[in-house]
Amino acid sequence: MSSQQLPLGEWVKQVNDAIFYQPDDEVTLKAINEDVDSSLVVKINHHVFNYEEMKGGVLYIRGSGGMTLDSVSEILKWDDAEKQGGVVAHLVTFTTKNNATKQEVRKTSLITSIVKWIDGRRKLTELVEVEVEE
Repeated sequence: MSSQQLPLGEWVKQVNDAIFYQPDDEVTLKAINEDVDSSLVVKINHHVFNYEEMKGGVLYIRGSGGMTLDSVSEILKWDDAEKQGGVVAHLVTFTTKNNATKQEVRKTSLITSIVKWIDGRRKLTELVEVEVEE
């Protein structure tokens, strides 16, 4: 089954894993370039980021130590079957690591991902995240 045919929540989980958690930067860049629309808006608490800022932030975090996924669960989703997109909310726990300081921080996030069908494929167009440190 093509990743584009996965259920919406599974597709979003797969994209997030490719961007944030797996170890290969080439896989990350491929996912960002193919699965994230250039009009992307990311909102984390009170901070707002565009596509380029998100991409730079992801590469910075990966270069400084990275993130590991601890758990993810789908909370709610709305499928737009007609337009092949939708909205999905995941509750995620993850750990960030800073190689320079050896500090690890565990975080919990509620992430709402908005997906639209653009240029013949699903694209992430907006992420809204409530993130707290544990």
